Amino acid sequence: MLSKLMLTLLVCMGMTGCGTPPTTSDTPATPSVSDPSEAQPPEETAEGESTADQTITLDINGTEIPVQWEENRAVEDLKALLADGELTIQTQAYGGFEQVGSLPQSLTADNAQVTTEPGDIVLYNGNSIVLFYGSNSWSYTKLGHMTDFDEATDALLRADTVTITLSLA
Repeated sequence: MLSKLMLTLLVCMGMTGCGTPPTTSDTPATPSVSDPSEAQPPEETAEGESTADQTITLDINGTEIPVQWEENRAVEDLKALLADGELTIQTQAYGGFEQVGSLPQSLTADNAQVTTEPGDIVLYNGNSIVLFYGSNSWSYTKLGHMTDFDEATDALLRADTVTITLSLA
């Protein structure tokens, strides 16, 4: 396991000078990919319901925002994290188009080059959640999209700091 990690680090270090990052963002290019073989199966709740069967609720500064969540390992990991209770994250405005907050642990990333749009929710660097009120092109793992993104949601996200709360419903 340690030799795989060392090999991965060496390959990543050798590739850092091989590409040119997109110029449309100030967000640093440091994608993180977790080893899928280390992933745990979905946890069960006290009622015996699998976290995979539950949906994630998003509140922004106390306002519930409907989200269409992706079906991927990162969202499964997030649900497993939320099985222990709700998660409150302080985010900071960044670049005039997004709110960024740190997760307490890394999630499984499956990054792809995407152009985001207002309402998108993505995983950045394996351990940051990003909510967009503008657009950006970068390598992210998509987590979901706020389905009723409107002027009120846009105004919530344009604050210098935002408190988001994630929980299982």
